[in-house]
Amino acid sequence: MTLLDKSKRLGMIAVAEIDSDELAVRMLEAMLETKRPAGLTATQALEDVDQSHRDSLRRAVRAAMEYWGECISKMQSTN
Repeated sequence: MTLLDKSKRLGMIAVAEIDSDELAVRMLEAMLETKRPAGLTATQALEDVDQSHRDSLRRAVRAAMEYWGECISKMQSTN
């Protein structure tokens, strides 16, 4: 029985939506040690980034999210 099957049986399902633009902006903020201008959404902030850098950030975010998915799919129960 997979962890997902066991979780369903026990009623333990958790879902978290990850906004890829928000993750991209936070990665950029960490890299540049800065913060986006107050009041801007992540998508708006990304519009101010050069297109080639924006594309690179989005590829990096996609790779990170795919990796998390792989890790989650291999998750083991501790019970």
